[in-house]
Amino acid sequence: MNRVARLLAGLTVLVLMVGCSTPSIEGHNTCFLYDNAGNRMMNILSPHLDNGTFEHFVRRQKDDGANFVYLYTMNEKDGGWTPYSPYVGNNIGQQLDDNIVEMYEERMKHIRGEGMGIIIWLRADDSPHFNRASTGDSVDPKLSIMSDVPNLGNGGIRFNATATPRQEQYQRDMVDLFDKYASAYFVGLELDEYYGSGDVNHYANQLQGLTDKPILSHQKPGKDDFGTLPTIDAIGYQYGFGKSEAYVESQTAKVIVRMGGKPVYAVEYHKSSDDPTAKALGDAAMRGGAAGTGNNRNNPPDVGTIDEIMGFLSTLF
Repeated sequence: MNRVARLLAGLTVLVLMVGCSTPSIEGHNTCFLYDNAGNRMMNILSPHLDNGTFEHFVRRQKDDGANFVYLYTMNEKDGGWTPYSPYVGNNIGQQLDDNIVEMYEERMKHIRGEGMGIIIWLRADDSPHFNRASTGDSVDPKLSIMSDVPNLGNGGIRFNATATPRQEQYQRDMVDLFDKYASAYFVGLELDEYYGSGDVNHYANQLQGLTDKPILSHQKPGKDDFGTLPTIDAIGYQYGFGKSEAYVESQTAKVIVRMGGKPVYAVEYHKSSDDPTAKALGDAAMRGGAAGTGNNRNNPPDVGTIDEIMGFLSTLF
């Protein structure tokens, strides 16, 4: 794409981004994993990360071609700079921490100011006290949409403190506070690690009543059945790592058929988004019909900066 075309495309996106609307996630490209997954960009809202390092990681993603950023708003222990949440004492769905909320907002403003969109991931995996139905590795379908039950007795399942009413309050809080910055919401990452389809449908249904932004699901490698739920608008697909370009392309096409026309975003396929192999796999996903990519691709849309676009426009008049 030549410079004029890129800047005109950027003008279109930025008009949306500085107005009342947020940019569409269609065609988005993120770089959320680096250094063999040693640095996970979804965690850059964490208060354990200083502002200078936060800005460095935003710039790193943008320089590598990202036009969107994935963000966790809470994460117990999936990757670095954890645990964190916007709540006092990490008591999810209870008292908000005003200082952390303010920091989240300033960081989201910075990302948007860099000409990048935001997709919020409401839950991380490896978060047994923040969002799991139980501390076990599996979820009993009969226990979907749990209530506050501290213990079922000796040998029973111990429930976490974040039961359904507090999860619902958490979702209300996040949409109320940050919907003006977010273009879409994932109910969570690897949802089938801690929720059944009833739970996902419940929380997605609540989100549908809170926002007009797309609601997405994400599951373990090769899984996509939650994407067929009526409350889910699109899916982020995880291919597994070490796959070939041919596999990624063909698998994308197959998932699109299973989803019955819902958009499929190629979210996870490489642990280092700046690796040429990651970009090649992202290209393969797009050839297969993916609506966007999570671990980078070649030649994604370049929205340009506000200064570049205004400078270019000044030459036309």
